[in-house]
Amino acid sequence: RHPDQHLQGWRFGTGPACLLLPPLGGSADLMMLLAWLLRGEVTCISWDWTSVRSGATLADFAGDALAVADHLELDDFHMAGSQFGGLVALQTLAASPDRVGQVVVQDGSLTRQFSWAEQGLAWTAACSGRKLRDWPFREQVQTLNHQRCFPPLDPDRWACFLEATGELAVRVLARQAIAVQRARGAELA
Repeated sequence: RHPDQHLQGWRFGTGPACLLLPPLGGSADLMMLLAWLLRGEVTCISWDWTSVRSGATLADFAGDALAVADHLELDDFHMAGSQFGGLVALQTLAASPDRVGQVVVQDGSLTRQFSWAEQGLAWTAACSGRKLRDWPFREQVQTLNHQRCFPPLDPDRWACFLEATGELAVRVLARQAIAVQRARGAELA
């Protein structure tokens, strides 16, 4: 869609197409377990937003989802998304209701307002060239915020999550957060 935009991802399974949209700061790799479980029922498609331009909105991310569908010559498709991915799925549905079939959204709300500190951190990090793994206390923060959602009997899933999220460019996470905050502001206006 944009000269500076390059999307990387994968397609896995057989059946009707389903775009799997990762959560805020997530990657396509985090969606692979779900794709594995659905492989006999749907063709799962997921991608990473690797070079999100400054000022991107939820509508831009939805446009990327439609561009992926166009590239793969999908006339219609289903979508599933969690948190940020859920918001993008809903925006995509609003932009192109004739192409989107079923949509599964987990926590696709705009109810949480970022604190001033979170907003400042997002704006500062939006220009960073670092990976998330390079940020101080990243593992401790992710452990406090996310580890309780992982099965305690399978530490490999937690290790996979930390590895996958560590590879994320900080600017991508920050620009996604800014797009969510802008959408929240527009919703309240």
